[in-house]
Amino acid sequence: HTSGLPAAFGGHDVWGETVPPPLSVYLGDSLEVVRPPSEKVVYSNLAYSLVAYLVEQFSGVPYKEYIQDRIWGSLGMTSTAFAPTPEMEERLSIPYVPDRETGRLVAAGRTKANVWPAGIVYGTVHDQASWVRFNLGDGAVEGGRLLQASTLDQMHTLQFEEFAGNSMAGGWGYENPGYGLTWWLTARDGERFFAHSGSVSGYTAFVMGNRTRGFGIAVLTNGNRAHPHLVRICNLALDLLAEELGESR
Repeated sequence: HTSGLPAAFGGHDVWGETVPPPLSVYLGDSLEVVRPPSEKVVYSNLAYSLVAYLVEQFSGVPYKEYIQDRIWGSLGMTSTAFAPTPEMEERLSIPYVPDRETGRLVAAGRTKANVWPAGIVYGTVHDQASWVRFNLGDGAVEGGRLLQASTLDQMHTLQFEEFAGNSMAGGWGYENPGYGLTWWLTARDGERFFAHSGSVSGYTAFVMGNRTRGFGIAVLTNGNRAHPHLVRICNLALDLLAEELGESR
């Protein structure tokens, strides 16, 4: 997020008449550096789209297929998809946003986006728990290894320390919060924490883990921009879990 690439989004209704363009077309039209690299931190969905395109080029496999088969499949995340299938639609909670005039909650349409590799996916809290569990480990999965332990640890190592020290979305972070490789990272009393939020119209998600102690939490909501509430819930949940396990906190 120090690349100088813009935030970007480009929303589309899931069941609308338009769809996100192919990555090569989208990047060909939209990829531009809007500020010098390493000048400031700006969360860039476009940067994730560029990474996805590179994955396609190096692997020879479409990014959606690569993630579905090699990542989600390896972790047993069978109810997660970049766009909800009709079967998933029957199980999805209704997204809500505040009405701009009345302030009352109203149902919102489901969203896709041009920057879909940035994490605009639909799934279950059980699948997200599997993702958290993997990031608490050493890169091994049932029947094999998805990542080398050193690679996973590098993902959870603070990068560009000169930009660390500011709270992340929703006020998350203890000591010296900053970015690893995609993950938010912070520490407290020598213990290493990771987290990340995600939101589209009517939905907010948050996951958090304590890599030192090996436990974490995933929370999915059908509320709009609920980051501060989810941060407080997850902070408290991990503290209570530590107490329940008989460890001081």
